[in-house]
Amino acid sequence: MILHIDPEKVWQGGQRQVVYLVERLNIAGVASIIACSSKSPLEKYCRENDIPFAAFNFHYRVNPAVIYKIVKLCRKNKVRLIHCHSSYALTLGLQVKFLMPHLKLVASRRVDFHIKSKMSGFIKYKNSMLDRLVCISRNIMEICKSDGIPENKLQLIHSGIELERLSIQLPPADFIKGEHFPEHNIIIGTIAALVGHKDYPTLIKAAQIVLMKYPAALFLALGRGPERKKLEAMTTELGISERFRFLGFREEVGWFLNSFDIFILASKYEGLGTSVLDALACGRACVCTDGGGIPEMIKNNENGLLVPAQQPEKLAAAVSRLIENPAERAGFSANARQSVEKFSVDNTVREHIILYQELLDERI
Repeated sequence: MILHIDPEKVWQGGQRQVVYLVERLNIAGVASIIACSSKSPLEKYCRENDIPFAAFNFHYRVNPAVIYKIVKLCRKNKVRLIHCHSSYALTLGLQVKFLMPHLKLVASRRVDFHIKSKMSGFIKYKNSMLDRLVCISRNIMEICKSDGIPENKLQLIHSGIELERLSIQLPPADFIKGEHFPEHNIIIGTIAALVGHKDYPTLIKAAQIVLMKYPAALFLALGRGPERKKLEAMTTELGISERFRFLGFREEVGWFLNSFDIFILASKYEGLGTSVLDALACGRACVCTDGGGIPEMIKNNENGLLVPAQQPEKLAAAVSRLIENPAERAGFSANARQSVEKFSVDNTVREHIILYQELLDERI
């Protein structure tokens, strides 16, 4: 049995990756269970989709009562390996392994931020109890190396997506009209949480430049987050609020993706960015910044355009280029699907199984 710990109280790309992995591990006969936060979106998903789980009240960094319950869960289910899917999860996993030293311990690193302090890095990532750190992009792996994590602890396994999940979700004929958007001739869309490292200010400034030249373009942003009010105020201040719409969390992600003419992402930092993978799987031409692991997905002038991060003029110029050149846009769209094949979730799961087998030194 493998225990996957994800105590986060949000539903973002990391949680989607956890359920992808656990669902397929169980199908492959690799028994897995998720330890998640009570009343979290992850608990709700597990409950509704019959994924084995145990819910806990993860309130404090050090909580002996919760650690005792996890240890009890491990003993009851004969857990042999713990996979921690966030920094906080690793804090918990290390405490459990201290009490159960025979367990193997794996952690995933999904962010391309440097480790905050030498002390926390040494305690959490460089200690002998952590057997392997899975990096979801080559960029993250290089950052971990530069932070002094031993190379033999690092394993590159790209995040993956279900290639058909969103591409087959074709929108109804009147879908966009039914959303009551203003008249437009092209849609530029993004899917990203409204948080700092996604750098919406750069995207909004670029949108203003594009709309000065192409006033009938329409920008749509799917995602929720703490910066929404500030960002909406920015679009109002720049006079583009009618042409830059924040749509929040939407269930019909595939419908929107398949309605976009251009997918755009302006991140300063990005572990990998599975929304880019989803856009490629739907055959969208992409304009993205070169932040984090994005260049591992977007090859400039092949399946999209890459521009330097935090440069709205260059981002706007790339969007304008694709507006003006529909043939080039179509060419990128044609290349998109082939370029994303290697990021299939099946490959991600297969590489995790190989890693688990290596650590347990036997077939599982």
